[in-house]
Amino acid sequence: MVLFIWQVKTFLPENGQKKRSRLEGTQRLCGHILKLPTLPTVFVCTSAIGFYGDRGDEVLNEESSRGNNFLSDVCVG
Repeated sequence: MVLFIWQVKTFLPENGQKKRSRLEGTQRLCGHILKLPTLPTVFVCTSAIGFYGDRGDEVLNEESSRGNNFLSDVCVG
């Protein structure tokens, strides 16, 4: 089993750099996994770093709605 919890650099602007960072990291990990003599039966890739989006100083909790950006989509996806 592989559990991949990815944290995107939150300082990256929302101009595609976050998306590329996440995709490149996952692709790199998958490339290494494919070289293993025995492949894992389970691969879990997750992150909640951007679920709520950028809300400034708004206080958020589990009842808060999800954000409306790439990272929010990834967390739900």
